[in-house]
Amino acid sequence: METCYFSNQQEVDDQRYVPCDHNAVAEGKHTVCCESGDSCLTNGLCLSQSNQSDYNWRIACTDKTFEDPACLKYCTSEDDQTSDTYVVWKCPEPRKWCCGQAGKNTTCCDTDLVFEADEPVVYTTAAPIAQTSSSDPSFTSDNANSTESPLNSTSFGIGLGIGLGVAVAAIMTTVFMLWKGKHSHKRAAEGHTQSVPKKNEYEQVYEVHGDVHAVEVEGDRGLVEMYSKQQSDPVELEGAGL
Repeated sequence: METCYFSNQQEVDDQRYVPCDHNAVAEGKHTVCCESGDSCLTNGLCLSQSNQSDYNWRIACTDKTFEDPACLKYCTSEDDQTSDTYVVWKCPEPRKWCCGQAGKNTTCCDTDLVFEADEPVVYTTAAPIAQTSSSDPSFTSDNANSTESPLNSTSFGIGLGIGLGVAVAAIMTTVFMLWKGKHSHKRAAEGHTQSVPKKNEYEQVYEVHGDVHAVEVEGDRGLVEMYSKQQSDPVELEGAGL
């Protein structure tokens, strides 16, 4: 129903003329048509926004027959279907209008061309109906993909972070227990005759690379390595006794 028709039922092929009420068009109803940029009046007329701003026009409607109540038949005649548009003048008296004639202005208010219509109230500005983005399937598909990817990336990042955190905690716990066990055995060897744990028990956990200690733990997620600068003396963990 975006197509406009003149009162003589000819289709408007001039793209300057557009439906006024976009909501009516969306609901499958009819509405008057005005030139883009003009003011749409509640009485069905169009107020020109050109240099002749006092000009009111009866132009077109989306109903080809002009029988719909939205299509007001101001200045139309079965005997004269030659005029596509018609200029309309506001008379000094309230609710009085007249159909303009060539070379005349409001003097038509003294003729039989006078008719009654509501006072002019602007309810919108005529503008082309924009195409909705939902009509483009590719837009919907791209939009859905662009929404899904960040969510998947976030979920993967969270899962990876949790997994690494658990692995790191397990490594630190193992290192601490081995370190504590080493010193416990050392103290036990000084006071008793117990033997010191073999070196290869620690080599399963510690692997020395130059001045860097590498802690390796092999699990479901593969090999995870953590590096810390070598220290000449053991580091005492807070809360742990030596």
